[in-house]
Amino acid sequence: MLNESNLAHHKEHVTKYIYDNKTRFNICYPPCPSELSFPNLKFDVDKIDDLKKLNHLLKTCKIKIDTTAKDILKNYLNNTK
Repeated sequence: MLNESNLAHHKEHVTKYIYDNKTRFNICYPPCPSELSFPNLKFDVDKIDDLKKLNHLLKTCKIKIDTTAKDILKNYLNNTK
């Protein structure tokens, strides 16, 4: 894939290349339990502000490597009201 695209954003965000070329890949969407489904939330880190928000979340909610997704979302939603 790396050599198939000349676009810089495809080299930085490989998933973008896949979604932009759906006919070349077998994409599936596993079901998500409703208590974990928050498509409006964004936890990816693309900019320094994203990193600052994530670091704040980690410190405020005391998130550890073994914290469950359910607990992360619960803490996030409770701390952003």
